[in-house]
Amino acid sequence: MAYCRFSDGDVYLYHHTDGYVECCACGLQSNNNLKLASFEAAIEHLYQHRAAGHAFPEEAIEWLENDIADGKPMRTEQAGKPFIVLGDDKEPDKFFTVDDLIKAIEEERDAEDHETTAAEEKCPQAGYSEE
Repeated sequence: MAYCRFSDGDVYLYHHTDGYVECCACGLQSNNNLKLASFEAAIEHLYQHRAAGHAFPEEAIEWLENDIADGKPMRTEQAGKPFIVLGDDKEPDKFFTVDDLIKAIEEERDAEDHETTAAEEKCPQAGYSEE
């Protein structure tokens, strides 16, 4: 997820799946890429950009603060289990491991398998179904 892009101003900052926030072609680092080890470090880095007069959307700091408050992991996998993000990429609803998502799907399928129609309840031995 990009917190800000060059189309928004002077800074391109995004959360890399390898567990860091990257400032691409950083104007503070001779246009080299800079890897930041935490969301907090990324916020501090954005303040440094601001002090240097670089423009970026204020929401970038809010999104980083939200990731901290939501407990978003720096890596998008934990113990070898990739995360899936549901919701808008700037305001995700929830983070799920693939195992959690598979379990939820299996539980939903099991619940559907145990549902019976009113007609089946009236005459289950005949295998009656309404058309």
